[in-house]
Amino acid sequence: MNDPQISIIMPVFNVEENIYPTLKSILDQSLESIEVIIIDDGSVDNTNKILKRYLRFDSRIKLLETDAEGEAFAQNLGLQKAKGKYIMFFKVGMLMSSNLLEYFLQILNTHKCGILTCDYFTITEKAFHNYSPIEPPLQAQEKLMQLDSNQYLENLSLESTHDFIHTCVLWNKLIDKSLLTNFEFDTNKDLPNPFAIQKLLTSHIPIITSTQKLVATAPIDEYLEQICFSYNELDKIEFLQNLLAYFKKANNTTALKNIAIKLLDLLYKIRLKLNNSRLDIYDLDEQKTAINHKFSSVRKFLKSRYPENQAEYSDYFDKYKKILDLENYIANHPKLYNPIPTLQELVYNEDEEYNEDDEKLKTDEL
Repeated sequence: MNDPQISIIMPVFNVEENIYPTLKSILDQSLESIEVIIIDDGSVDNTNKILKRYLRFDSRIKLLETDAEGEAFAQNLGLQKAKGKYIMFFKVGMLMSSNLLEYFLQILNTHKCGILTCDYFTITEKAFHNYSPIEPPLQAQEKLMQLDSNQYLENLSLESTHDFIHTCVLWNKLIDKSLLTNFEFDTNKDLPNPFAIQKLLTSHIPIITSTQKLVATAPIDEYLEQICFSYNELDKIEFLQNLLAYFKKANNTTALKNIAIKLLDLLYKIRLKLNNSRLDIYDLDEQKTAINHKFSSVRKFLKSRYPENQAEYSDYFDKYKKILDLENYIANHPKLYNPIPTLQELVYNEDEEYNEDDEKLKTDEL
């Protein structure tokens, strides 16, 4: 059997409720010369059983199993096993239009590039679970743009959140495998893919972007992501800080300002989450202090470097101050509030006096 033209690499973990639509959209591709390398990273639900059922019906699926090693480790393993000339790192919760991969190859027949990317659109979670081959939204005539690495990274500084996501994710990109010969994802990162984009684009790679919206993403658990703090938020901060250093070195003042404002926005949103997540964070006070320092640093940078653009970022200062003012008010008026006990307080109250007689009684009862 000839080697596949495209290898799709997809780490999974506890995705029994969401694996079917994503996998079906891959297997329904009009291009059949593919392999689908799925790395089950220690799922404890029925994900593995579901995948093994698919193995019996489609030989293009390759299932690898790891033991909770993380997304980056799984992607590195998939890359080692991939046989395709081109690589696509996909993700559960996304859907491919049925002609996506064939469309990519048609472009590559007439254009030379190292990375090829398309646009995406959002569907509801209900539409995702009621899967049928997706119909991309009506869109303007196709527009292809050839960019170098520096031009492409500038898209990360644009104001649009859509453009930012489009640029830094991997699930809408086809990558020439020759570019990944000595490439490894950073296993120390909870969010390895944005860092991978930065790493790939340190060398001059020709990139083609298509305006066609051929990947659908469903905002699964979007509400929880908006209100709950996760430690991978720290990776997001580091990613933007790296971009600041990149654009400062390139002396790109407009991109530098825009990324600084994006970092300000991210720090503000994380600080809000930290106020809603007391039961989940063991080092809550340390995280709040660290975010406060970072916010203050970015604030000083913007005020000194871009005083004429205060209208673009001063609103964040006011909103952040309100968070701190409320915390100070609560700290100074504790009787007005009944705080939720921490998990440690629920299990064991350190303020209770130790009573040796009570402890002996418990021991005797045992």
